[in-house]
Amino acid sequence: TFRPLAPVNRDAMAAFMNRFAGEYCSIADAADYDAPQVAPFPDVPVNDQFHKEISWMAENGITTGFNDGEYKRLQPVARDAMARFIERLDGYTEDNGDCNP
Repeated sequence: TFRPLAPVNRDAMAAFMNRFAGEYCSIADAADYDAPQVAPFPDVPVNDQFHKEISWMAENGITTGFNDGEYKRLQPVARDAMARFIERLDGYTEDNGDCNP
């Protein structure tokens, strides 16, 4: 189900960002990203359903995680963090392709 009023966790948000860049902006690096078989953060195991998307965000500087080194994938994304992710994604898309939503 869609659950329009449910909060979005940080792991699912990574999927939104990756798919937006890859599918909407047609950026091959995002669409065809092959995640390394190492954890991008200690709390994101390689078998996590969003490992690929979180790894892509980390590798491209869209996320840096928390000061303690974790990503905290199961926490809802806060508004300040979401604004920063969008700002970084905007810079990424400008540097890697043409994306005009």
